[in-house]
Amino acid sequence: MSGAYCGACGQQRFVESDRRFGHLAARFFGAVTDLDGRVWGSLRALLLRPGVLERDYLAGRRRRWLPPITLFLLANLVYFMAPLRADFDLSFIDQVPGHIAVEALGGDAPEALARFPGQLHTVATTRLLEGVLARRDARRREQGGGVYGLPGLRRDYDAVAGDVSKALLVVHVPMVALLLMAAMAGSRRYYAEHVVVALHFLAFLMLATLAFGQLTRWLQQHDAPGPLLLALSVGFLVAVIVWTGRQVARGYAVGITRTVAGTVALLGGTLLVNVTVYRALQFVVTLLLA
Repeated sequence: MSGAYCGACGQQRFVESDRRFGHLAARFFGAVTDLDGRVWGSLRALLLRPGVLERDYLAGRRRRWLPPITLFLLANLVYFMAPLRADFDLSFIDQVPGHIAVEALGGDAPEALARFPGQLHTVATTRLLEGVLARRDARRREQGGGVYGLPGLRRDYDAVAGDVSKALLVVHVPMVALLLMAAMAGSRRYYAEHVVVALHFLAFLMLATLAFGQLTRWLQQHDAPGPLLLALSVGFLVAVIVWTGRQVARGYAVGITRTVAGTVALLGGTLLVNVTVYRALQFVVTLLLA
């Protein structure tokens, strides 16, 4: 470099003062508060202009936007720090069969809960649950305490379940991208490009689900009528479908047939991965950490 900036990429020359905390703090503050910067510009495009980020990224116009993984992690951070439980989070009662849930609640469970068959992973994870509970009870007896029991396990499980569920959301991305690649077969796109689309889709879904969840819980706390909540739920579902279709159509520049196939792959694939893989992984990891 002959000057203050690189002639190839435009990066400013690194100086010793760039190591100081004040410099880093100023850069961070500037990036967050600059409404014309990449952070807010990328978030606006993600939420309000579906498909623009994908279209530009796949075409090589990338400097204007945050990298896809950075945008996903930013959305994940917002989702992770949300004070209220969101729809991806599953409590102990949501994960176990009804008869175990009733015992874990200590007799305060509704009658209908006893008929809940559990999740798809129940057949494989019930023995793990019994083993963890037995080891905890044995450890409590050795220490001279009372029996731990399912109520105690439920309390410890729910204390960490929210953080674990949010941290594991990224497991959706590679599998949803694989399903999307199958749906868009013949488009001559690399797997990594489908990963970009999946990252943007999951980032939007996290932020949209979080906002919708907080709104509905606020309305429930203020005794909103059931028909209003139902209308909002239907409207939210339609909005997500429309957003996803627009993302695929604009991002891949494809017609109606490929748009429908890509939309089904993103929405259906996310649901499939969530039910078959994500919930099982979340249950096992949370159970071992509780």
